[in-house]
Amino acid sequence: MKLLGIFFILIATSAQAFAKTIAWNRMLLESQYSLNNELKLEVDEKIITIKQGSSFTLLSKTELSMVKLYFYKFKYSGCKRRNLESDLQVVPVPQTNGEIIEVALNFSKKCEIDIFVEMNDYTSQSLFN
Repeated sequence: MKLLGIFFILIATSAQAFAKTIAWNRMLLESQYSLNNELKLEVDEKIITIKQGSSFTLLSKTELSMVKLYFYKFKYSGCKRRNLESDLQVVPVPQTNGEIIEVALNFSKKCEIDIFVEMNDYTSQSLFN
């Protein structure tokens, strides 16, 4: 019985973590969001780490219907090096159902992060809460 209780606590804790995650389609312009998990990016041939909980502001959200994507531009609040740039990288985004979707992410100058989300993933969970 005690083991069953521990199992339900683990499930509830996992569910709470995902419950805080916001879906791509629910994000609002000029709103601040926190990164759900640590993010490692290759920038100028180096790996940089953006820590879990880092703050981002959504600057723009655009539908690119010709290529069936949504384009998000975020400002990274904790950025210290404004001249860094990365190539487009694929980043996995875990979902509550166990599936993993992928988004394309680019770190650009002025500490902005561009994220491309496929239209069929528009209602899925994002990288942020």
